[in-house]
Amino acid sequence: MKIAQSLIKFGFSSLSLIAPGPAGKLATKLFQYTGSKRLRSHETPLLSEARTYHIAQGDNQIPVYEMGPENGKLVVLVHGWASWAGSMLGIGRVLSKLGYRVISFDLPGHGQSPENFSNLFKISRRITAVLEEINPQEPFSMISHSLGSAGVAHALRNTSYQVNQLIYLTSPDSFVPIFSQFAQTIGLNKPAYRAYLARVSQILNEDAASMRVSDFTSHITYEQLILIHSQDDTVIPFRTTKGFLAELPDTRLFALSGVGHYRMLWSEEVLNILSGLFSKEPIEA
Repeated sequence: MKIAQSLIKFGFSSLSLIAPGPAGKLATKLFQYTGSKRLRSHETPLLSEARTYHIAQGDNQIPVYEMGPENGKLVVLVHGWASWAGSMLGIGRVLSKLGYRVISFDLPGHGQSPENFSNLFKISRRITAVLEEINPQEPFSMISHSLGSAGVAHALRNTSYQVNQLIYLTSPDSFVPIFSQFAQTIGLNKPAYRAYLARVSQILNEDAASMRVSDFTSHITYEQLILIHSQDDTVIPFRTTKGFLAELPDTRLFALSGVGHYRMLWSEEVLNILSGLFSKEPIEA
């Protein structure tokens, strides 16, 4: 793996010097590559507890997994990068036992979806397609993880949906640290990095460097915004919470320790927090 990473960095470093524009364009392609679609063994057994069906999105069929009573209050779960719908089904099991109708689905390039590439725009459109098909007629809740939270905010910002609890199990705020870390990892120089950002902005149809998830979120109609984040998260650093607390001071923050980034989806502490938030007996932050 380290040899492959070294070769990639050498290739992009060399191409950046010779042709920064093409290097930036190629980097954008690599940035959107979702990699292998590994379904973790501890996640797949829960599929037997879910009702599985598909929703059409153009030529694609979106794999959807539903748990709980069909007439229960709706909770939509959205997974993050390098995950899939099954990653959220531990949460789905907890909420379905509380009487909620819980829906999870695969984002582009993840799980059972046939694509190999994804980005914020694709994720946002996928979320929009699912919500339009479900067509909720009353306020509902959403729980999202990592980049899925950015997708939720991007998708909901220009809609009239009424959201009860909007829960981010971590979320990036500014995307600049993500872009710059990726560019540094693959060896882009400054001209190639600028070309890369320009290409990303073209794909997203907005200035990628100025996008902020907290700003997207400020345009959503919700009753309560809740952020759950572990202070030892090495994927999305805990300091990103500052952007949300500054932009959205009424955010309810659960600052945890020792549950990491991906482990939090199966953490008893996180599941207990969610159980408390969705039960009649509220819990203290």
